[in-house]
Amino acid sequence: MKSGEKLRLKYNRQSQFGNASQLANRLRLSSFNGLFSGNVNLENELTQRLAVLF
Repeated sequence: MKSGEKLRLKYNRQSQFGNASQLANRLRLSSFNGLFSGNVNLENELTQRLAVLF
């Protein structure tokens, strides 16, 4: 890298949460003959991005 050049960093952090029914602890009727139980141990999804621009 030369002394006159610039380096730019672009950072992005994003958090997404799943469907509330997936977190529910109770049994839920999902169809005529199916039951669904959520998982209370699920957590949000974190995404981190770093871009280097010259």
